[in-house]
Amino acid sequence: MTRVKIHRLWINSYNKASGCCLYYYNDDRKNGYIANLKTEKKSQRRGYATRMVKQAENIFIFFGFSAILLKVKKNSWQEKWYRQLGYSKVNNNNGRLYDYLIKNLK
Repeated sequence: MTRVKIHRLWINSYNKASGCCLYYYNDDRKNGYIANLKTEKKSQRRGYATRMVKQAENIFIFFGFSAILLKVKKNSWQEKWYRQLGYSKVNNNNGRLYDYLIKNLK
């Protein structure tokens, strides 16, 4: 049995108002993942999260990844926000609470 190692990196904005986790799996070096994107309440609606996502995309591009995937609650404001940033649904998860979104980088 092959062991799959997950590599994680936590990035923060300069003022530590927002941050997210980036990760990938050893057996899949073409897809990167974004998780746990957060912005402090007092710093919301200032573009910090958008800049954080753009920074994450640039990191994955630098390391040669071809796509980014993430999981969001169906029909949430987060799903709409990521779609504005160029992410689209991977598949239709009928009956499930969450959807996966993808953005191709190449």
